[in-house]
Amino acid sequence: MTEKNSTLFHQYDIQISNTERRNSSIAIQDCYIVYLIECRPKKTESSTKDIQSTCVFRRYSDFETLRNYLVAKYSWVIVPVLPEKTISHTWSKSHHDRTSVEVVERRRVLLERFLHHLCSHPTLSTDSAVQTFLLQNDGWKHIVDTSHVLNKSESLIPSFKLNLMQHERTKDKRFLDAYQYAIDLYSILYNVLRARAKVADRTFVFYQSHNQLGRLFSDWSTTEDKLGDSLQRAGHFLDSYSGQIEEYLHEEDALMDFLKHQASYCDVIKSIVEKHEQLLEDNTKQETTLGIKRTQRDAYANGKMNFSVNLLKSKLFGENEETRYTKIETMDSDINDAVLHCQNADIRVKEFNKNALIELDFYKSMKEEQMREILRSYCLLQARVSKAASKSWINIRDSFSTDTMLMSHKVSRTRFSHHNATTNLKDLSNKFSKVQINTKSAVRRFSAKSFSIDQLIESLKNGKYKRIVTLVGAGISTPSGIPDFRTPGTGLYDNLQRYNIPYPEAIFELNYFYRNPKPFFDLAKELYPGKYFPNLIHYFIRYLYDQNLLHRVYTQNIDGLERIAGIPPEKIVEAHGSFMSATCQRCRQKYEGEDIRQQIFDDQIPKCTRTSRCSGIIKPDIVFFGEDLPRRFQLYVQDLPSCDCCIVMGTSLAVYPFADIVDSTTRSTTRLLINRQIVGTFLAPRPYDVTLIGDLEINVKEFLIKLDVFDKVMELMKRENEKFQNNKKYHNAIKSTTTVNGRLKTAETFIEQKRKFSTINYYRQEPQTIFQSKVLFNEETKAIIEKYNDALLFNRRRSKSTLPVLVSKPSLSSASSSSSSDSLNSSLSESELMLYAFKRPSDAKARSVRQIIPTSITKVKKNPLPNATLRIAL
Repeated sequence: MTEKNSTLFHQYDIQISNTERRNSSIAIQDCYIVYLIECRPKKTESSTKDIQSTCVFRRYSDFETLRNYLVAKYSWVIVPVLPEKTISHTWSKSHHDRTSVEVVERRRVLLERFLHHLCSHPTLSTDSAVQTFLLQNDGWKHIVDTSHVLNKSESLIPSFKLNLMQHERTKDKRFLDAYQYAIDLYSILYNVLRARAKVADRTFVFYQSHNQLGRLFSDWSTTEDKLGDSLQRAGHFLDSYSGQIEEYLHEEDALMDFLKHQASYCDVIKSIVEKHEQLLEDNTKQETTLGIKRTQRDAYANGKMNFSVNLLKSKLFGENEETRYTKIETMDSDINDAVLHCQNADIRVKEFNKNALIELDFYKSMKEEQMREILRSYCLLQARVSKAASKSWINIRDSFSTDTMLMSHKVSRTRFSHHNATTNLKDLSNKFSKVQINTKSAVRRFSAKSFSIDQLIESLKNGKYKRIVTLVGAGISTPSGIPDFRTPGTGLYDNLQRYNIPYPEAIFELNYFYRNPKPFFDLAKELYPGKYFPNLIHYFIRYLYDQNLLHRVYTQNIDGLERIAGIPPEKIVEAHGSFMSATCQRCRQKYEGEDIRQQIFDDQIPKCTRTSRCSGIIKPDIVFFGEDLPRRFQLYVQDLPSCDCCIVMGTSLAVYPFADIVDSTTRSTTRLLINRQIVGTFLAPRPYDVTLIGDLEINVKEFLIKLDVFDKVMELMKRENEKFQNNKKYHNAIKSTTTVNGRLKTAETFIEQKRKFSTINYYRQEPQTIFQSKVLFNEETKAIIEKYNDALLFNRRRSKSTLPVLVSKPSLSSASSSSSSDSLNSSLSESELMLYAFKRPSDAKARSVRQIIPTSITKVKKNPLPNATLRIAL
């Protein structure tokens, strides 16, 4: 094995693929994050050596322990630094919580970068602790503990820091320059990070101030008639403009993490210089000790020793020659040992200086390359911010262009003379030919320079690419029967006249949707998932996933065919949303896409029914013009720079910010464009760009044939489409059965209610009344009560009322019954008439009956109902 391939980085594909939150106790605050490290052998190495894939979980504290061990053991090496755990140099809206998803994801990327730098170092990658840390679950801590390197380094720190201030600095100009460079660089980077945080705060405040302006425009629109729509649309774009900056500033935070990374290297350089000074201090101590021992030996041999108790004893009692020679030999042996220590110290200093200077030179070259990449990415980010701001202001400007102005502009464009038309067409043809020539020459220069499609296919076969990201547009769904948006003649925008919209883009604008949602739901009925099947291109992406090569697929489509093809949702980023979920536009209640499917197919506008006061329109979660993209779209900040191959298919790269993410890949990343024409950044190709121009489905088919997997993909497509079709039939059958069962159940309920209603009316139960027995009353009162009961009975037969009937004894005299009926209180007082009061029955129907209950407080009045009934009867 050569020296180039002797490191772990050349043997394994090392990546931190996932993070997991765990709890050390029942308390929620005792949680910690573990990182899954996957090491997969590269095929070039596995063919010569039996290497297996491994997966281990490590905490952040494990990374710290490993780095401290390496710093103590290899003091001359610039050990890669770890990302900070406590967030510094933040702005007002940045993520301060170190356990938040965004911060953990950024830390995962930096820890993966730390492992790559560690494993690519020829010295550090051969250490047994590093290899055990990556390839085994246990054992690496035992190596660190038994080496006692950390204990020794910690015991040397206090004495070294104390002595460092007492001795003179090194006179080696190279180390002095490195130390001063580290101090200056740290100061500059610190000020840059602090200034950037202030700029981010002010930029955020500046953008957010437009939010108030947008609200004022919306309020203003309510007072205007013709200008109201334009003001409302401009206010919507101002709201979108004010909210877009936060995502860009979070991307800046990710870039600033790399600058903080470089600032941490300054401390590593200073520690190396301090270690160099420590070795010089040890060497000086050894030389001083050697000089003292030589002076003592010469003084003892010449008898000129300083006064001491041993010298006094030898003078008083004498000293023989044998003892004298023995002591001189002992001193000579100590001097020889001191000389060896001095020589070893000199050798250590020279070796340390040699290795440290090599490390410093390597760091400077690496630092310059990384700094250039960071600053370039920062400039590209600012260009994207400016481009998005420019687009927002153009939309705001266009909001104040009336429909009549637009129509007159279109008419004026068509009414030019034949001479001008011919001249313009000639100019356009000349420009197009120049562009075509330039494009062909660029492709020719590119293809002759470095990379070709055959080399890309060979790399795929050899397993060189392990992290493929695909970017797809509407062109991949056209073989399934779904039209794209911008193709002249057949595109979706050219066939929207039947919806009676002012301009094609209006069907995907919120302001027009709120005024007239019917055209959008008519279009949604045609594009709704379930009517179309995935094609060969979708299953090509599915094949990449099955081979564990697909890292992520970014799609502009809203048809959901990637999900139907079997790609899991965590691997898909739907940049423009999908029909899989929906949201009420008033109360923001979430719905599943299947909840509103039937209403859309019944030509109805879905309305919110979760709350009785809402009734807002339910819009599928499709990104309209001016809306923010989903938060998952920000994953491209980590996915694109870390991928090793990027495949772009079926997109015009004309919609931003999706068109910008292609530039997020590094210049060493292989990029494959399969499209009808060269678009976007591929017009200025990179060294590792490959293009397949022409019919998309044919090119993908030829690509799969060259890859020797066409039959597998076709078999996969046939099997999955049959499964999807069977599931669709099964769900339709269940749906129809459920509908029939529901109708039968409703009919049975209606019949049962009808039967109960008829039974109740037929077997009417008369409410029971309680008669006050043992009451004495005169004949006149009896006659009045009898007439009252007859009138009630007659009225009940006419209206089937449920008034109670008072049972009385038969009258003794008919003459008396027909006599004076108008004197109710002639023979009985009010207190005596209270005995004839009705008591309320228990039946609910009887409770609703109006009854006359005279009391001692209320006056007795004649009931108009029986009087009226008596008049009708007479």
